[in-house]
Amino acid sequence: MDFDCLEFVNKIATIESNGDTLDHLPRLITLACQKNQELQVYQRLNELGNKNAIRVEQLCAENNQDFSKSVHQLSVVRNELHTLRSHIADLNTDIQASGKDLKNMKQQLNSLKDSERQLFLCQDLTQSCLRVLYKLRDAQELLSKKQYLPSLRICSEVEKIYLERIKGLTIHSHVQQMISKMQNSVCSSALEDLHEWLFSLRKKLPFVGEICFREIDEARRRWAKNYREDLTNLTSKTPLSLDLAILEYVDFDPLDNDLVKVDFNPLYVCVQVHSYLGILSSFQASFEKDRKRQQEFLAPKNLESINLEVISEWLKSVAGYMIVEYYILQEIPNFRSYEEVQNIWSIICDKLIESILRVAFSEQSTTAIIKMKNYIVLLMHTMERFGFATQRLHNLSVDLIDAFGGALMLKHLASFEDAFETDLYAPMVINNEKEYEELIAPYWKLPPSPLPRMVEFSKMCSLCCITLSKFTRHFYMFSNDSITLALDVQEKIPRFYRRFIMHSLLERLKNLYPKLNLSQMAQLVKNFYAFEEPLIQMEKTLLISKSTSQGGSENSNVNSKSSDILEGLANARKSALHEIFVKINLKIDDFIGLAEYDWSTTVSRTAPSGFLQEMVPYLQTIYLDSLAGLFNHDKSYVYLETLDHLCTAMIDLLSNPAIRRVSTAAAEGFKVDVEYLEKFASQVPDQSIVNADSFIELRQCANLLLGDNIEDYMDTDKFTRDFNRLHPSTSIKLLERLISGYSSNPLSNDRPKRRAIENLLTVFRRKTN
Repeated sequence: MDFDCLEFVNKIATIESNGDTLDHLPRLITLACQKNQELQVYQRLNELGNKNAIRVEQLCAENNQDFSKSVHQLSVVRNELHTLRSHIADLNTDIQASGKDLKNMKQQLNSLKDSERQLFLCQDLTQSCLRVLYKLRDAQELLSKKQYLPSLRICSEVEKIYLERIKGLTIHSHVQQMISKMQNSVCSSALEDLHEWLFSLRKKLPFVGEICFREIDEARRRWAKNYREDLTNLTSKTPLSLDLAILEYVDFDPLDNDLVKVDFNPLYVCVQVHSYLGILSSFQASFEKDRKRQQEFLAPKNLESINLEVISEWLKSVAGYMIVEYYILQEIPNFRSYEEVQNIWSIICDKLIESILRVAFSEQSTTAIIKMKNYIVLLMHTMERFGFATQRLHNLSVDLIDAFGGALMLKHLASFEDAFETDLYAPMVINNEKEYEELIAPYWKLPPSPLPRMVEFSKMCSLCCITLSKFTRHFYMFSNDSITLALDVQEKIPRFYRRFIMHSLLERLKNLYPKLNLSQMAQLVKNFYAFEEPLIQMEKTLLISKSTSQGGSENSNVNSKSSDILEGLANARKSALHEIFVKINLKIDDFIGLAEYDWSTTVSRTAPSGFLQEMVPYLQTIYLDSLAGLFNHDKSYVYLETLDHLCTAMIDLLSNPAIRRVSTAAAEGFKVDVEYLEKFASQVPDQSIVNADSFIELRQCANLLLGDNIEDYMDTDKFTRDFNRLHPSTSIKLLERLISGYSSNPLSNDRPKRRAIENLLTVFRRKTN
């Protein structure tokens, strides 16, 4: 056998573990097969087996006694183990019996422990419920003491901490309801206190406004006393800077003084309560509605006229109301928005402006308007001090200037009426120096003359100028040391001055025309001339004062404005002169109505008509006496108008459609009347009347009716030239009356003249068509 196989067999023999020996056998067998030494290996293994069997037998012989002893001992142990097992079984039986008793006792103990836990739990729940009830009782007591916020805090504490401990109990829902009701009660009580506060505040608002008005007015008076020169020379400062200067004098607390005290605590509490409950936004909306509703109650229900007591109370309440809004805005951030307050202020201004203007323009008392304006100015300064926009109030004050001006014109209109009623409509006589200084010197610059002296105008002029002077002085009273209105008054007074002259003085004088006779009308025309100097001078003074206040040139726009008054006076003179010749023309028409012409007469006359013999002396008296005081150009205007009307009336008389033909004798009589009127016109002491040849149309009418020369009718151009002042329609009427006197018989001697007239009629009719 190879050494390697032998060593491998020996190595296996040294292995004590049977398992390891068996593990090496496959390799040993494989190796023996490879070397063809299976027999050698088998023999070697048998040898080793025999040796081991001999070794086992030796070991058994050596250890047999010990083994027998061990078996005996094992038997003894087995018996004792059996005995012990019996004892254990008995003991187990006893233990099981005791365990059942112990289990019962343990169950009883557990039951007792559960009962104890339930008792402790009930005790805790009871204590928790008592704590909740005690807390709610404390909250209710605080609510009754109007300590709303602590009451809410307790409710919140109960809801967040204590209420969780009693969750699941029936009382839990009741407590929740109680908390909700208590929160509602707190909210309602706070709102009730707020409404009571708002109601009491409404009564205090006039006092708040009164204090502000008083302080502002005192500051204004102090300022006006110290800086009065700035009111007469407004160019030194702007009105805005002067307003601010006034406000610098004011330092007071309108809500905490001797007269009134306003505590905002109810509002603070209400805001805190609603903020704590998380419903501040709804409260803000509700509060805004309440404030808007309250401002509606400030305005008087029916203001049909200026009731100073009512208006004063209203404006003071408005001032107090807005001051409270201002303090709420400042003291409670994020509660009231600036836009909400401004919206309320805008609504108040709308109502204020609409109501004031409605009654102001129907008011005739200037004193009432001034006092109302003073209240508005005080409100404006008060609101400006608290940062509110006051431009609309200023505009309202400016609009009141118009109302004041209208009332002032009505007030002084009575003075005009008295002057008109008492005037003699004759030149005024100045008897002494006092009358001259009072009636003449302030308004006219007359050349020196000894007293007594006579002036061309009547006393009405002086009295009206005095009234106008008073009107301007009283108009300036509207500003009443008001810096903001001084410039506006100076701006408007020239316009009202002109309006007063145009619509009150001149229009009222025009209304007098029907009541005045011709001499009075002539004096009135002279008065219109006399008005020019004082009225223009007073207006220039007003315009220069306005221009100086605005820092402009003194003469700017003065002449252009004065032309309005001059034009008004000129129109008034023209209307007066027109009224004069209308009166004369009516009298002429009356005389013409007495005319008794016999157009078919065959008897000639050499004397003028009777109605002319009565009318001409009347006109001579009018011209020489009644109108003697008129200036020459005005007399010429009246003369020309009246004579022209007389000429037209005579032509209309001749053109009467009832006249079918005019006889030669009637035409000759008519020519006598024309010559009589021409003689009268030539004797009028006015060369312009003589040159005017007022009765040329009448003369041409007479010449046309008496024309015997057939050549006058044969040549159309010559006819038109000789009778150029006659209107074609008049010529047609006269020619129709003339042709009726000529025979249409072809054998008649009048036939050629008739044919010539017919040709003329054809030409004139063609022209008129």
